[in-house]
Amino acid sequence: MKSCNKKHLHTDYVIAEGLEPTKPFPGRVEYLFQTTKDMKPSVDKDGNVDYKNLSLIFNRQTGQMLAKIRAGSSGRAGNQHFGCAVAAAAGSTGYD
Repeated sequence: MKSCNKKHLHTDYVIAEGLEPTKPFPGRVEYLFQTTKDMKPSVDKDGNVDYKNLSLIFNRQTGQMLAKIRAGSSGRAGNQHFGCAVAAAAGSTGYD
């Protein structure tokens, strides 16, 4: 109250303060091979186009890792200026 009586007109005062909840980080699948394919056929120096060898299928060895699953995380809860908790949204897995 003392600072209000001094009439500091151009001073900012914090009346109420809250904490905003943080957003969750979604999970994802990280592929360890090329998932997009350039569908252009090869052209040799004579101008002949090879439509047969487009390499549409990628061969893998037995036991070779294909993908990694990166787990998501939930957001952090916040609170309102009255002290009430504000729930954060739940995170998702990468393979839902």
